[in-house]
Amino acid sequence: MPKKPIRYATEATENFFDVRDPQNAHKTRIVVDFFKAYAAILLRNAPLINYVDPFAGRGYYDRCAVEPSRTGPIPATPLEILSAIDTPQFAPRTVTWFNEGDPDHFRDLRAAIERHPAVPRLVHKPKVTNSDVNERITQFFANRVNEPTFMFVDPYGYRGLTRHLIAAVLKDWGCDVAFFFNYRRVNMAVGHGLFDQHLSAIFGEERLDQLREDLKSIEDPDDREDLILHNLREALLDVGGQYFLKYRFRTSEGSTSHHLIFTSKKRRGFLTMKEKMSQHSWKDPIDEISYFEFVPQPKRALTLFEPQVILPPRNWNYSVKSLANELSRCFRGRKVTLEYLYAGHNDDLPYDLKHYRAALWELSDRGLAKLTRADGRSPRRGQCPDGTTIQL
Repeated sequence: MPKKPIRYATEATENFFDVRDPQNAHKTRIVVDFFKAYAAILLRNAPLINYVDPFAGRGYYDRCAVEPSRTGPIPATPLEILSAIDTPQFAPRTVTWFNEGDPDHFRDLRAAIERHPAVPRLVHKPKVTNSDVNERITQFFANRVNEPTFMFVDPYGYRGLTRHLIAAVLKDWGCDVAFFFNYRRVNMAVGHGLFDQHLSAIFGEERLDQLREDLKSIEDPDDREDLILHNLREALLDVGGQYFLKYRFRTSEGSTSHHLIFTSKKRRGFLTMKEKMSQHSWKDPIDEISYFEFVPQPKRALTLFEPQVILPPRNWNYSVKSLANELSRCFRGRKVTLEYLYAGHNDDLPYDLKHYRAALWELSDRGLAKLTRADGRSPRRGQCPDGTTIQL
């Protein structure tokens, strides 16, 4: 029996592009900033780079929630990407492909792209298509050697997001994938216990069955979220996503709505996205460690005397002091470099390089670490230049 095509326009999505909310604006900033940094790195060794958006949507919003007086069109991710590549460095060497399955949104998208001022300066004109995201598109990437490609997958809900599509892109050099994971919808669907081919396409059928079984004994919503994301990470690892990042989007009341997920085979892409996510994150007020999440402000206007609301994540146990203690415990008796510490210790932690420098100097003050520059002298306080060795 042939599979039904994925349809996009529903009562929930018809008005999606009326107003750009803070969450969508924030998501776009992270994706665009990453792509600019990613392209600058890979174009040193590659003649071309691709940006692919299989669920591009309409391309713009009519109004802006943060600035109600601002009138549309308010650019969405596709138009912001075109603006970002409108430079002498990127315009001759960037190939873009925007796909949208809904015919009405596709027509709006195509018209918006044709009107974009960057298009005449692009050597490779944007490819704009009206197709369902199905096995045919997956096979297009699977059956060819892809140039360096960044794919951003942002579906309505979670239909069309599959491990096979991600694997087809990830398999080649310089190819990374980010996707907007609708945690609220996935969490509800996992709890229903009914067969769902779209959930199976994300997690794998066996893993999904086991996940549902494991969730039966979990009542705490935070523990439930952790388990679902752990299984998502394992599913991506199975198809080549060695590195994994998650960036949480919460409602102003604190509940999780989405995660921006990034996966890559290479550490360089992982570190680049981690830097961009960190730059666009709330931070703890003491050590400026990124929470890797975004919480919009309440819709009502704050009074002059009300502070900006920043909800800290649950179980926040990260600090420079705790990092220093962990480094002392893990690397005691060894002589290492800062680069070695960061590469071998940092993947699942929210710390930046500056936090490692601060932690090493705290250990130095406590007599638990000795820092020595390549020329044999001690580095200036607070610094740890390349080539510095640390004896713990």
